[in-house]
Amino acid sequence: MLNFSCSKDKDDPSYQVAGLWIGTYTITQMPQQAPLYYSFIIKPDGKILTEGVGANGVTYYSKGTWTINGNLFAATFTTINYAGSQITQSATLSYNSSGIMTNGTWTDVNNPYGTDLSGTFVTMTRVN
Repeated sequence: MLNFSCSKDKDDPSYQVAGLWIGTYTITQMPQQAPLYYSFIIKPDGKILTEGVGANGVTYYSKGTWTINGNLFAATFTTINYAGSQITQSATLSYNSSGIMTNGTWTDVNNPYGTDLSGTFVTMTRVN
């Protein structure tokens, strides 16, 4: 009988932050818009996938990279299913090992449509 095991340092923030995070976001330029669904799939190898519902009701997907420094989580991601040119965004959130990210902000880094947007993440909670 073969027995394989892997171990990761449970104190390593890269390990702790990996997983599925679900929450909502707002758009600063659209204060009347209710918070919209957003999720992160954070992989331990520094890659991130996102899913978010736009103000137009369409679900957009992005991929990119992330880092963590102390309690500051930062990511940059680019849309993969936008009909026109791709939009790149960056996000920063405060991370703690309780499974919640707070004080999140996001902004368009590259928006070829000239409508640079920004906003906040209301909450992001790890669900796995």
